Amino acid sequence: SGLGVTSMGLGGSPLGNRARPMREEDAEALIEAAWSAGIRYFDTAPLYGHGLAEARLGHGLRWQSRDEYVISSKVGRVLRSNRSLGCGKASAPDAQRGSNDGRKPHG
Repeated sequence: SGLGVTSMGLGGSPLGNRARPMREEDAEALIEAAWSAGIRYFDTAPLYGHGLAEARLGHGLRWQSRDEYVISSKVGRVLRSNRSLGCGKASAPDAQRGSNDGRKPHG
């Protein structure tokens, strides 16, 4: 694909309250810490917190130049009425930032 990614990335699951609830300020601090550590690859999915992780990631990266990082997201699931249905919709960071660098099927 020609995309370059950092050797480490930030997975978005915690941003969507998957293991435990995360406060907004903690989510923002996590993204800022990742950025300060040189992480420029971010992975998320609509499944994480019904889009909460994607919204938090888009919000946390809003001040960064879009050509300085890579976002990947999963496709294949959209949550509706507590059911997963197949879909290929763009993620929230895409909508906020205008693009997504990669999509992969969610297992």
